[in-house]
Amino acid sequence: MTQFTRVVCLTLCSAVLAAGQDQDSLKQRPGQLSVEDVVALVEAGLGDDVVVEKLRQNATAFDLSVDQLLSLKNAGVSSEIIKAMINPAAGTGASGGSGSAQARDPNWPPDIPDELGLYTRTDGKVTQLEPEVVAWKARGRLMSFATSGLVGDHKNGVVKGRNSRYQVSMPSEVFIVVPEGASANEYQCVSMRQKNKQREFRISTAGTVMEGSADKNFVQFEAQKVASRLYRIELTELEPGEYGFVPPGATMQASMGSVGKIYSFGVE
Repeated sequence: MTQFTRVVCLTLCSAVLAAGQDQDSLKQRPGQLSVEDVVALVEAGLGDDVVVEKLRQNATAFDLSVDQLLSLKNAGVSSEIIKAMINPAAGTGASGGSGSAQARDPNWPPDIPDELGLYTRTDGKVTQLEPEVVAWKARGRLMSFATSGLVGDHKNGVVKGRNSRYQVSMPSEVFIVVPEGASANEYQCVSMRQKNKQREFRISTAGTVMEGSADKNFVQFEAQKVASRLYRIELTELEPGEYGFVPPGATMQASMGSVGKIYSFGVE
């Protein structure tokens, strides 16, 4: 083999190896987050600071379309998380729940954390409500709840367990920490029917339940804005039973076979 031939062979081999490496670099890295992964982390109740830190470690910018941005907003993903998705490097100081809200707003109660979620205060004791998984069922299976006559505008949900792990007495307060730009009035409060090993309820897919609704499944409430991202709801006259707050976005994702979440509590 001549010197020229050896040089040509080495050059071709190098080109083949480089092409293989380029193809490998186009593949998704193991552990790389997707848009669905981010929504799942938020729905699991993780704080903004945790999700932003994961996005920083992911170190991959998302090229989000307008439809994806709207879907993320409807799923309850905060602006801080969305900004970190678009530019992970800029998310090093971003955190929707690390004490910054209390520092910015003097009206924030010192005993209420600023992490996204729901909290009850009864007799001065504050308890964080961890979300529970909801399985959505087809319409018409919970006919005992059908008092409004708007069957086509509702979805039925099922939660495991006859009772919530969180039991409160009246009167009580509920504090809701929402993402930036959201409102607690976007939540729905529902009463749940207890069965042997589960609780069942309905939500309105038409949006917020209006005052005067004939369906007693829905609990009317007035959310008072206390501070930036923080709302307070006073509960005084709930009868003994099981209740829950359904976050915004659940109405869009509720379909047969899908899952959602609810912040449940019982009234003793």
